[in-house]
Amino acid sequence: SGKTFTMEGESDLGLIPRAVHELLAALPGEAEISATYVQLYNDQLLDLFDPEAPSIQIVDDPAWAGGAVVSGATMLQTRDAASLLARVRKGATFRASGKTNMNDAS
Repeated sequence: SGKTFTMEGESDLGLIPRAVHELLAALPGEAEISATYVQLYNDQLLDLFDPEAPSIQIVDDPAWAGGAVVSGATMLQTRDAASLLARVRKGATFRASGKTNMNDAS
């Protein structure tokens, strides 16, 4: 139903590449970002940077202001948009998807 196109884009940049470029352009000096790429599908978490990774889970972390974090997911640190987006494109090939009434490849 258009989620993949919105997030990844095709001829125009999608939300993920736009966000990566904006975040990295705003970084001061030699600062880096940390990125994970996970999918929640049918109540299962999948690490899209490393689909063979052992079980990952959402856990409460009182030390973090948001309260919950994804534990065990592969975390990449970078300040290079091209390398991060290449890993995201590779990770997207591991995404689980299911047919909907709106789109056979949603």
